[in-house]
Amino acid sequence: MNKLLLIAGVAITTAGISSSVIAAQANGSSTAKVLQPMTITTGTDLAFGDIAAGAAAGSVQIGADGTVTNSTVTSSGTQTPGDFALTGVTGKLYTVDFGAASITLTGANIGQTMTVSGFVHDGGINGDLTLDAGNIDTLSIGATVAVGINQAADDYTGSYSVTVDYQ
Repeated sequence: MNKLLLIAGVAITTAGISSSVIAAQANGSSTAKVLQPMTITTGTDLAFGDIAAGAAAGSVQIGADGTVTNSTVTSSGTQTPGDFALTGVTGKLYTVDFGAASITLTGANIGQTMTVSGFVHDGGINGDLTLDAGNIDTLSIGATVAVGINQAADDYTGSYSVTVDYQ
């Protein structure tokens, strides 16, 4: 009986040694970097200018680069893309979200409306949505306003949302 206990004790001790011999341990490290929050500040308003409506529906498109394209209407006056100043971390990519595919402009006096849609941006100064070496960027926004048949003369206003965030 003593031999049996001795053999069992040796087997248990040997098993305990062999499992710790094949075990391995390593330590890893963990890091985190908190980025400066991005900011966005409204600069120039998106302006479609003075539009002469007629017997046919049409549109005025302002490109993010400032180009103006009229379709069956005539426009003139102050026509500018919307501009926003951005700040954040140099070299970081960011995304742009308009929130809604279209917005409504409402006449100040009679309440008639026009729809603005097709929002586009220029990709910022670098054209690739990356903050430049000064931690800043200027984002230009263009869109198209739909002008109805014999659209009523009025001053139309509305607002749109632009959200930027790190990619």
